[in-house]
Amino acid sequence: MKKFLLYLEFLLVCAVFVIPPFFAKPVSEIQNSNFSLTFLRLVFLAISLLIYYRHEFTKNQIKSVKKIAILMQAGSGILCYGILMVTGTIMSVITIALKIKPPYSINLSDMNAPLWISIITCFLISAFCEETVYRLYLPSTLALFTAKINACFLAEFISVAVFAFSHIYLGVPAVINAFLSGITLRFFAVKNKTILTGTISHFFYNITIFILMYYLKA
Repeated sequence: MKKFLLYLEFLLVCAVFVIPPFFAKPVSEIQNSNFSLTFLRLVFLAISLLIYYRHEFTKNQIKSVKKIAILMQAGSGILCYGILMVTGTIMSVITIALKIKPPYSINLSDMNAPLWISIITCFLISAFCEETVYRLYLPSTLALFTAKINACFLAEFISVAVFAFSHIYLGVPAVINAFLSGITLRFFAVKNKTILTGTISHFFYNITIFILMYYLKA
């Protein structure tokens, strides 16, 4: 019965969180109307995931944060963010050198204060959701499924690959960048025994890229 519930839970998580990004389309114009539904959906995902993992957060992860000095956590977060930025920069240079055009063009001409707040909030919640699903739930659940054949590496690889291909709507360079970034984020999640470091680093990476896009478009 427990195994059946585990499989059922896994299918539901995949149906709600994992599969939809594969059918996502690039956003051509950022407007309040576009982000309203996304914002509500991300709030729903974040709340549901937070409730689901409440036990682990309150015991294992908070306990691990107490054991590691705050300065070390901050240093680890900065290092993770730095690696993400270096990886993204290298992929951007390669993309430009190979003259690969992204499959999207975003109009950022109508940005205003409320929209900025909405976007920043969305990025924060989406970073939390992605870290929870791809760095916590998928690796641990797939490890249970592959325990009999002792294929822990396979569970890790599938988790990173699924995260990478969820960015396919942004083009092949984005998939490669997400794959490398996924490895980095998972490493820090395991190393620090918390997804807090990855969530913050992931958020700042996404918001940095968006701000750079905004000023380059301006």
